[in-house]
Amino acid sequence: MSDGALTADLSRRFGGLDRLYGEGAYAYLNTQVHAMVVGVGGVGSWAAEALARSGVGRITLVDLDHVAESNINRQIQACDATLGQEKIKALTNHIHSYFPSCEVTLVDAFLEPENAQDLLTRFAQSNAAYKVLLDCCDNVRAKVAMVNWAKRLGISVVLSGSAGGKSKPWLVQPADLRDTTNDPLLAKVRYTLRREHGYSKDPKKKLGVSVFYSAEQVTRSNACEPSAGLNCAGYGSVVTVTATMGMQMAAWAISQAISQNIQAGLKPSV
Repeated sequence: MSDGALTADLSRRFGGLDRLYGEGAYAYLNTQVHAMVVGVGGVGSWAAEALARSGVGRITLVDLDHVAESNINRQIQACDATLGQEKIKALTNHIHSYFPSCEVTLVDAFLEPENAQDLLTRFAQSNAAYKVLLDCCDNVRAKVAMVNWAKRLGISVVLSGSAGGKSKPWLVQPADLRDTTNDPLLAKVRYTLRREHGYSKDPKKKLGVSVFYSAEQVTRSNACEPSAGLNCAGYGSVVTVTATMGMQMAAWAISQAISQNIQAGLKPSV
């Protein structure tokens, strides 16, 4: 395909971004925005999907897991053909099926406190004008590490709450971490940040940590084992909730990026 044909093709595929956000929006998202998605399961796979279909040209995917049959009900890359594949590779192949020029970096690891500094420092060194971290994992210590290192490195970050055990996607909403309810995962993150990392315990002061969560009370399956934790496998899950959370996180990231670039001269839509 010639460069001209490729340009015309991308214009047809992503031209709606310029009509919505303003002239130059697609070029900016394609060349100047770098997003890292940590955890590409029920929430993260849909966040990555939304970022790619919104023209974000550089995406880093972090996960060590493989596609299992139990993932098929909620993860966009999970199907019969991808069973057993690495989730990040299956998702990359899916993204490249409609956005072949998207630069996807694969990190075949779980982000943990021990490797968070290295992974996020390398991400911060990207030459993108706007870098954003989407935390879509279900590990408290990993979430805490991401918040702390993103703050130190000047990376925008947004956290996901619990999606397991919830069935009402209309209750998924943005909030400051201080204000979440009915979310035991984020409650533990909040407690840890306050107790171990000096975040304010004053209920009148926001923590300055952006999250998306559902205010719905958790429905625990009678089949759950107490050791199953807060993840979807332990609580049961549905794509309408996980995808909604991932889509909203991606929308937040895109909005933040566009807002920053408007300040630098992007013409907003009218």
